[in-house]
Amino acid sequence: MDLVSGAIIGAIAGEILKALLDATNIVYECKSQCEKLKSTLQHIVPKLEDIEQLRLQLTDCEPADFKELKSRLESGKVLVYKCMKLRFWKVHKKYSYGKKLIELDEYLVRFFDLNLAADTNLDTKQLRIEFKEMRRLLDGRGIASESSYALPGLPDCPVGLSDSLRELKAKFFADDVSVLGICAQGGYGKTTLASMLCREEDVKGRFKNNIFFIIVSNSPDVLSSLNGLYEQLTSRKPDFRNVEDARRQLLHILTKKEPEPILVVLDDVWSDTVLEDLLFNKTKGCKTLVTSRNVLRSFDSRYELGLLKDKDAMSLFCHSAFANITTPERIDEDLVWKIVKYCKGLPLALRVIGHSLRYEPAKKWKIIERELSKGSSIFASHQQLLHCLSTSLTSLNKPLKDCFLDLGSFPEDKRIPAASLIDMWVELHGMDEDEAYVALLELSSRTLISLVENARKEAGEEDGSFSGLFVLQHDILRELALHANCDSTINQKKRLIMEKRENCLPKSWIEHKDQPFDAQIVSIYTGYMGESDGYDMRFPKTEALILNFSSANYCIPAFIKTMEKLKFLSITNHGTSLAKLSGWPPFESLPHLKRIRLERIIIPSFHMNLQPLKSLQKLYLLFCELNQSMSCSDPNVSNQFSELKENSMDYEPFKSPVSKDIQMDRKPIKSPESKEIEMDYISTIFPKLKEIEMDYCGDLRDFPSWVCRLTHLKKFSITNCHDLCNLPEEVGGLRYLEVLSLHACTRLSELPRSITRLSSLKLLDISECLNIVGLPNDLHGLSGLEKIDMSRCSQIRRLPGSVAELRGLKNVICDEEIANQWEEIKLQSLSGLHVRVVEEEATLDWLER
Repeated sequence: MDLVSGAIIGAIAGEILKALLDATNIVYECKSQCEKLKSTLQHIVPKLEDIEQLRLQLTDCEPADFKELKSRLESGKVLVYKCMKLRFWKVHKKYSYGKKLIELDEYLVRFFDLNLAADTNLDTKQLRIEFKEMRRLLDGRGIASESSYALPGLPDCPVGLSDSLRELKAKFFADDVSVLGICAQGGYGKTTLASMLCREEDVKGRFKNNIFFIIVSNSPDVLSSLNGLYEQLTSRKPDFRNVEDARRQLLHILTKKEPEPILVVLDDVWSDTVLEDLLFNKTKGCKTLVTSRNVLRSFDSRYELGLLKDKDAMSLFCHSAFANITTPERIDEDLVWKIVKYCKGLPLALRVIGHSLRYEPAKKWKIIERELSKGSSIFASHQQLLHCLSTSLTSLNKPLKDCFLDLGSFPEDKRIPAASLIDMWVELHGMDEDEAYVALLELSSRTLISLVENARKEAGEEDGSFSGLFVLQHDILRELALHANCDSTINQKKRLIMEKRENCLPKSWIEHKDQPFDAQIVSIYTGYMGESDGYDMRFPKTEALILNFSSANYCIPAFIKTMEKLKFLSITNHGTSLAKLSGWPPFESLPHLKRIRLERIIIPSFHMNLQPLKSLQKLYLLFCELNQSMSCSDPNVSNQFSELKENSMDYEPFKSPVSKDIQMDRKPIKSPESKEIEMDYISTIFPKLKEIEMDYCGDLRDFPSWVCRLTHLKKFSITNCHDLCNLPEEVGGLRYLEVLSLHACTRLSELPRSITRLSSLKLLDISECLNIVGLPNDLHGLSGLEKIDMSRCSQIRRLPGSVAELRGLKNVICDEEIANQWEEIKLQSLSGLHVRVVEEEATLDWLER
């Protein structure tokens, strides 16, 4: 029957409820009775529709109690419409109608015994439906019903999966795929998609009655699952001693059935260990379809289920909210679209939130939309959604769960640089960079994040760089991380996070500023922040500070001076122009600061803050303006530096490793015209700096020669700086340097001769340096060199003979034009060399930064 025709019970009750919701002119004497009836109907209408649909599946007959209920509701509908038209002077009818409304309400309450009988009635009918379906599937098999593993039913509105079903089938029927995974987080529709595939005619035609569906879950009983599969295959009860015995007997049975095709669907598998016990993929003709939140190593192929497109999301939401795919007149369509947008295309969110608003008045819809627009958690009033997604975190060990929760510290709808996460995790969780990278891969394999890589190279190669790797996280998963951080008072939170951009610090922070904050991570996202906006707050335990803003001017909050344990500092400007920073703290107040990351910032001159950063090990600058920080122009800097040397307890005179023939003039700075910072000064400011990365610093024309004074430097990366013209000879003094990357410095025309003195160098990257015409002639001093990337260096046409003396060289990446020369050298003297030729490609990845 058609729901909207009024022919079935649920639709009749729905019409009465709609009339009461829309009513605006009911006489005063009937208003309270109408409100009470409306409240009763709001409780029972959703249950009524489900009960009626289940009843029709069980039997075509209409029980007597349902006939009476339908009759009462039809009369009630007429009564409500009469009440809406009643005039205030008809006293007798007001009394009569009011009495009938009370009688109808009391009848409905008795019929359902509200909040108890309706649920019991519904659950009983659901069990009967499932039992009926199981019996249907077991016909002709002779299998006991209690051991059945039937296909789950499909939702009545499986929208948005037609394209996914077509793509999944293409992978499923591939000859080289015996184990296919459907991967996504909870609530995406993995089980529904798997069930739809099993119902496809070409799938049923191939596997016939040999389709077995097994629900595994996060707490699996593997032996029980194998028992069920054995029963379905043999119609006999098994007598297995253990899992190994079960697998042996099942393998024997499956081998006997060859080449008869068999499809086993394993739903909700969480680990490789469990999957391996349930796989029989070596049996000819056996295919296994697995749904999982994780990407498991046993998959031959996988299909990653995505989110719904806007049109499909709207259809699913309307079906959940209105029992059809149209919007009723009482609810504004723009309002519906806004709420749908907040669900971010997640099917579970669309169903749960849509159903929660079914038959609610327009005012309730407006309240929900307003709360969501303010950034209120979508989980606040939707516990089912929270429960479903939270199960994804139960299997994470504590370090990995901490890493997931840290993701909420970064702004919504922004790509997170993997390097930033890795730097933070190294300092906060005691990992090394490799372990932090593995944590990223693990979160990705569990579909809690997505990784996007720069096409130029794989992240984490020999150079240890992750600059081309970014993390994407679904907004609702970010909310899950934020929600999990709400289990303590604001002063005791481990992660103190501004959930979205605001004009100033949250009021809740300011209200609690009298007590110190225990946060290990503090994340702030504002527009402009002035000197007076910092407030007097204390953060004695903070180890990571993440500042995001959108402004041409920004004052670093004064409370950074209280972060004496700070190890990681990230400052990112999301505005369209570069930003000037003020409020730099005295570096002596940050004795443990090890890693600094700055993006779209105008870097101030070093002399603005002469205190040394005694612990700083890594400095990353992206889209920054640097030239004014490369030289000293303050006439007082010499005097300040002299005082610094006298007062520095840890200062050791710098001894240049550069040989006499290439040493700089080491005269101290005496005037504002001096263009180079005195070498002792730099080594004192950055006594432990080991890594510097400068990327897309467009104003950089002259190599920052102060870098050559950093005796402990191991990695220097200056990439995509298209105006950089030359490298000074002093580069050869960096005797501990292991990585030198000059990728895409397109105006750079040559490498200095002194580069051959870099005996510790392992990687030299000059890829896309379009104007470099050749390598230095004498390269024998590069005894530690293991890899050269000289791809797309189109001007290099000949290799110097000294490359044959690079005995440690293992990998070369180059263009086809020069590859033959490397192959000849490989044959002559470097037998272990691997030469990789790159293909021509064009990329605009930098536009997404």
